[in-house]
Amino acid sequence: MATIKKREPNRRELTDRFIRNLTPPDRKTLYWDTKQGGLCLVVQPTGHKSFKVAYRSGGQLRWYHTDRYGAIYLKEARDIARQIRARVAAGADPHADKMKSRQGITLRKLAEKYQDQYAQKVNKSWEQPANLLRWYVYPTLGTRKAKDVTRDDVRRLFRKLGEDRPILANQVLAAVSAVYSWALGEEEPDIEINPTTGIRRNPTTERERVLTESEIQAVWPKLDDFGVIKATALKCVLLTAQRSGEVTHMRGEHIDGQWWTLPGRPQAETGWPGTKNHLDHRVWLSEPVMELLLELGLPKNGFVFANERGKAMGDLSAVTRNIWAGLEFPRFTVHDLRRTAATQMTSMGIDRLIVSRILNHREGGVTQIYDRFSYDTPKRNALVAWAGRLLEIVSGKPAPEKVVTLERA
Repeated sequence: MATIKKREPNRRELTDRFIRNLTPPDRKTLYWDTKQGGLCLVVQPTGHKSFKVAYRSGGQLRWYHTDRYGAIYLKEARDIARQIRARVAAGADPHADKMKSRQGITLRKLAEKYQDQYAQKVNKSWEQPANLLRWYVYPTLGTRKAKDVTRDDVRRLFRKLGEDRPILANQVLAAVSAVYSWALGEEEPDIEINPTTGIRRNPTTERERVLTESEIQAVWPKLDDFGVIKATALKCVLLTAQRSGEVTHMRGEHIDGQWWTLPGRPQAETGWPGTKNHLDHRVWLSEPVMELLLELGLPKNGFVFANERGKAMGDLSAVTRNIWAGLEFPRFTVHDLRRTAATQMTSMGIDRLIVSRILNHREGGVTQIYDRFSYDTPKRNALVAWAGRLLEIVSGKPAPEKVVTLERA
């Protein structure tokens, strides 16, 4: 009888670089971390990567699912694994405790209840914090029971956002705090504390970071190291000067020819979050932008920058953080790319009012509402000029504008 050779487990000291560069395997594969006992990375044929912690309780093997890679990173996964094993050593069964905790309202359901019963009635700008919760809180904490969310959970999320976007981190913290403050006031069952209490906000000094031309030259080719979808999204942020959250939620049906229309109001049925000021906005997609989108496979409907589940891709801050870590110049964020584009346009002699219109900044009075489509031609000319200048910076080759007529996917 033939002897079946037992497969040896994949064991190595994991690194974020190793994990990022893993290609999807033919079947589910586990990589065990030699630096932190019990921690393994699970990689699916779809490319989905997640962390699990293995331990024994009562002689039985248990698996504790932490989160997908990208929502948390290796350092956080190791911290969680250490905490899990410490609880096991003290006689606990974390997996069983997790199953028992699946009783009661989730954080997402609690937040939606707060929005329906209170925020929409008293706060005209309630949609902005609702969007912050949807983009930055629900992916990691939304399915957790609201009563089980700890100060450490919130602090971990707050610190991660604050590394690149301190003001955004403050806004997200305030959005979470508002939900729990309301729940305590309404005496919601099982809600006994506000987990944001005691977390100190970040100092809010105005940022003025603008990339120099030599820095743009260094950054542009580095974008391709993070995959075509993320690279194209970040290039579009720089080429169009639009907010990264609006670029990552770009939808094919919002593009007509080379005009991208951003509806002001959120569209729950499609997942479009709306613009920051809730006003419709039009952006001309210059030839370099259209070429990037068509190369990616511009759909007629749905998210242009979709993940493997067809949803809008996540926040791009981790990409700029990783790029900056490998370059020898001051830290920059995704928003700094937008600021760089605006600064370059004004330095080219483009009127500040036109740049403001491109950025979709809110203006005083009713003029903004009734005059928002009257600047199409100067906005188009400005974005064409900036695209040409940007390509000259990164490649030395001017990019003459022409209408793209290639077929969309």
